[in-house]
Amino acid sequence: MVFILANTSELIHHMPSPHKTASVCRQMLQNTHFWNLKGLLPLSAAIALGLATGEPARADVESECQAVIQEVSDSLVNRHGVGLASVSSGSVEDSGYDIPLSPTGEPFPRSYRFSLANSTDAEASRSESFLGSPSLMGSYAQAISDRCRPASLVIFGLDRTGFGILYGLNEEGEMQPFECVEVEPDLRPETLEWGYDYNCNL
Repeated sequence: MVFILANTSELIHHMPSPHKTASVCRQMLQNTHFWNLKGLLPLSAAIALGLATGEPARADVESECQAVIQEVSDSLVNRHGVGLASVSSGSVEDSGYDIPLSPTGEPFPRSYRFSLANSTDAEASRSESFLGSPSLMGSYAQAISDRCRPASLVIFGLDRTGFGILYGLNEEGEMQPFECVEVEPDLRPETLEWGYDYNCNL
């Protein structure tokens, strides 16, 4: 499903300012512990995420997901001047990963991709500046994870390209950038290891 979000007046506040850089960078955190293919989210993190406090109505969950995605989209456009071509949602399986599970077996199946406009030199410059700010992308990814419980993967990429920077839930319930792994396409595993990005070169 692909949808284009209209601008509204609501903005996300307290977001850090983007670093002004013209090049796309991939600053990955070292020694980050992600879910492996059989890993589970610790109970303490599950409680922090609200997984052990009762099952909210599905309609409420979906409403909150839509609200935070709209707010992030508005903030990208209105606060940071980034052109947003589209926002799409899907399953993490669409990106080649197994679905992470909580200790109770509850899945975190959803992914979101923000496709940034790059049709003109000005659009490309602003998009690349945003993609060069790991702290800013991480803040938005964490905001989505905190308020949209099914989400475990957030991708910021360039429109009409296969390039994207991936942020996924680790075992502490925090959104962290996936580590870039350079490998020939024919050598990629059929199911990708959570926490690693196999298609990260612009």
